[in-house]
Amino acid sequence: MEMADKGFSYNDFIKQILSVGRISFTIEEVIQQSGYSRKTAQVSLSRLASKGDIMLVRRGFYVIIMPEFSLQKSVPPLMYIGDLMKYIGRDYYISLLSAAALHGAAHQQPMRFFVTTGMPPIRNIENDSLHITFNVKKEWDNFCVIEKKTRTGFVKVSTPEATMLDLLEAQRTFGLARIVSIIDELSDSISKSTLRTTATYYPSAIVQRLGYIFERLLEKEDLAKSLSFVLAKRTLYPQYLSLSAKKCGTLDKKWKVIVNDEIEIDL
Repeated sequence: MEMADKGFSYNDFIKQILSVGRISFTIEEVIQQSGYSRKTAQVSLSRLASKGDIMLVRRGFYVIIMPEFSLQKSVPPLMYIGDLMKYIGRDYYISLLSAAALHGAAHQQPMRFFVTTGMPPIRNIENDSLHITFNVKKEWDNFCVIEKKTRTGFVKVSTPEATMLDLLEAQRTFGLARIVSIIDELSDSISKSTLRTTATYYPSAIVQRLGYIFERLLEKEDLAKSLSFVLAKRTLYPQYLSLSAKKCGTLDKKWKVIVNDEIEIDL
C-alpha cells in the first residue's frame, strides 16, 4: 500500500484499525484522519479496492481483506455485519438459513447471508463475491434474539426457536421440505419453555404449521404440546401446510392444518 500525501499512510491507518480488533472502517474516518476531501479519499480507496486490499460493501463502508481471504477477495459478512448495521443506523439480526447455520443446522453454508431488519426496506448487497439479503420485519421482541461471539466481536442472531418460525414465514423462498429438515435439526437445541414464549410473538398460522410438523412429521409431541398451550388462547382458522402446493387436502382437526403436501425429510 502506497504512502499518501500530507503524511497520511493508508498502510498505517489499516494497521491501526486491525490493532483494535476491527476489520471495517468508514470513509468518514479516513477523511477525519487524512484531511482529504471526500472525492480524494474515494479515489484512493477505490485504488486500494482494485488491488484487493479492501472491499467496498456499501457506500462509505469498507472492509479490510485479510491475507486468509485474499484469494476470494471477500470477507464473510459474519465478521462485520454488526459494524455495517451500526453504520447504516438500523437494528438487525442474522436470520433464516444464516441463523440456522450458526446454530449448526445447515448441511452447508448458504450462498446468501440473510439479515432481518425493520422498515423501511434496505437494498440488498449484490456483487460477484458478496450476497447479503435484507428481509423486512415490522417488529420483533428481543426475547427472540441472542448474541453470539465471533472473531471480531458479537453479532445478533435469531434464537433456534425464532429461526424455525421465521423460516416457516418464508417458506415460499426456501421450500417446505428443506425447512422441515432444518427444524428437525434445530429441535435438538431448543427448550419447551423458550419455544412456548417465542411462539407468542408469531401469527397463529405459523404456529399451527410448526405444531403440526412437530407432532405429525417429526414425532416430537413434547415440543408440539408447548405450542398447543399458545394456540389454546387463540381463535384458529384452517391453514394450508404448504403455500406452494395445490389448495386441496385433508384437514388435521387438532392443528387446523390442511395437509396439501407430502413432505420427505432430507437429512
